[in-house]
Amino acid sequence: MGPRELAEMDELLDDLGEILSSVGPSFVALQYEDPKTKDFRGRLAELRTRSAELVKNFPRDSFPLVARAIKKFSNRVNLLVADFPGNIDDHKQAIEELKTLWFLQARPEIYRVEMALAVTAGVILPEDHIMFKGKDKYVREITFEINRCFRNGAYNGCSVLMRRLLETLIIQVHEKKGSTATARNSATGHYYKLERLIDDLLATNPFGLSRNALGALPKLKRIGDWGAHNRNILIRESDIEDLKTEARLCFEELIKLA
Repeated sequence: MGPRELAEMDELLDDLGEILSSVGPSFVALQYEDPKTKDFRGRLAELRTRSAELVKNFPRDSFPLVARAIKKFSNRVNLLVADFPGNIDDHKQAIEELKTLWFLQARPEIYRVEMALAVTAGVILPEDHIMFKGKDKYVREITFEINRCFRNGAYNGCSVLMRRLLETLIIQVHEKKGSTATARNSATGHYYKLERLIDDLLATNPFGLSRNALGALPKLKRIGDWGAHNRNILIRESDIEDLKTEARLCFEELIKLA
């Protein structure tokens, strides 16, 4: 189970809590005919399926610590399923207990196993699910692919994906702020190439990026260009290590703005 799957479990738990919070105050219990109840039931069924898969994927003989944490979490999920439709306040409390089990016990154990099985430990970019809440899932997916490439020694792939993410985020922030006219070629309607987008940001800084973030922009483009186009250069771990902190700061700022 990799970062993407972990984030999807995070989202399921968040979605269940949000659905319960959005139910009208006149409802004490979930009602079968209510659309929100159907949404809750669907997400709960998905959570049950995924928790059962986790139990199967981490057998106790091979992964005793993670298996114990997952089994406890899965049992709580099954109790919530058995209590459906049930009292809304009871469900809210059960969801909070599930979140505690997941974020403090099950998820950290799974993550440790994932890291231990990777060729190279470490991450380039943040994987905090809160940061991606309400954001384009494409951004989250590319972020996790960048980290997986780095962990497993695919440094050329890592560099190219960082360039791809950078271009995507710059365009998304322009769209969010309503400044796409400055980022598009008026004759064709297409966005300018990344080099032009970066030059404009460095010249005017319309997003209010920090000095460190601005300084990282051309470096991220350059290493991505090397990884994609230079037949005489292979990106090494040390190349990305030298850029890790600047990359993290730059991407965090852009993700929050997007």
